[in-house]
Amino acid sequence: MRYAYATRSQYLAGILTYYELNDVILNKKRINRYLGEEERPIENRGYTKEEISKMLEVCDERVRALILFLASTGVRIRAIIGLKLRDILAIDTCSLYQVTIYAESKERYVVYTTPETKTALDVYFSYRERYGEKLEPESPVFRNQFDRNDPHSVRDVNPIELRALERLISRSIEKSGIRTVERSTELNRAKGKIRKNVKLTTGFRKFFDTQLIYAGVEPRIKEMFMGHSIGLDDHYFKPADSYVLQEFLKSVDGLTVNQENRLKLQVEELAAKNEANESIIKAKLQEKDEQVQALIKKQERFETLIQSLVDSGQLKAATSIGS
Repeated sequence: MRYAYATRSQYLAGILTYYELNDVILNKKRINRYLGEEERPIENRGYTKEEISKMLEVCDERVRALILFLASTGVRIRAIIGLKLRDILAIDTCSLYQVTIYAESKERYVVYTTPETKTALDVYFSYRERYGEKLEPESPVFRNQFDRNDPHSVRDVNPIELRALERLISRSIEKSGIRTVERSTELNRAKGKIRKNVKLTTGFRKFFDTQLIYAGVEPRIKEMFMGHSIGLDDHYFKPADSYVLQEFLKSVDGLTVNQENRLKLQVEELAAKNEANESIIKAKLQEKDEQVQALIKKQERFETLIQSLVDSGQLKAATSIGS
């Protein structure tokens, strides 16, 4: 069970707003003088790569795809509810998905998945098709759970609900041993709140933000990936899709959770570099061969000229004069 936590200033702001809406004027300065020092809030951090890896060890196809999607895109969990298959586009050259978040809203923005996440999503989609679901553009990316042995349940497709999303993540975290189950009791209440240093779903978003910073992603592009406003640049800064994608690719290694997948990416990168180097070497060798052939032809023309001078007697005469 999760417990909401608001600071004292947040509670006070709600009260003051209520009085303002009812035309009651309060002396805010005097009220603030009577407030004591607030408790220092718990410092929240993002999940670590090791913690996410432990979660994946206890997941089925759906939850695995869900966790990797949250970690590699940094989206707010509410964005998943309205996400449809038409909102994701495969980019085969990079083995990843381009995802449009809030596609029907003015808050619309674009993110990308890692190749690791694309593979997990493809496995999840194949699982659904294998049991009889017909995937269409309007199908939800993450659907409600279904009974594999009940055709009606398979066809009864609805987007997964927010509470179900949170419950799936919470169970995975507890099952993996990352977080212990705590119950609020009279002896262990902490003022009625149980607070953690990693928020249940925001922890993935902080992991994503941290990895983008480590990778040196251009700050404005990073904020765009987070779905944040970039001020006036919202209107004036319109980067090309290719530039945005290249910036994201900087962070793929950091966002990839599974070590095997990371090593595979590194091998593919080295193979691409070797192929490029081989192409350069072949081009240089071809250039050298062309230069050699040009010298041979030049030498042949020179020998032909000498022979013609000899045949005409001009070279012999010139030799006699020189002697």
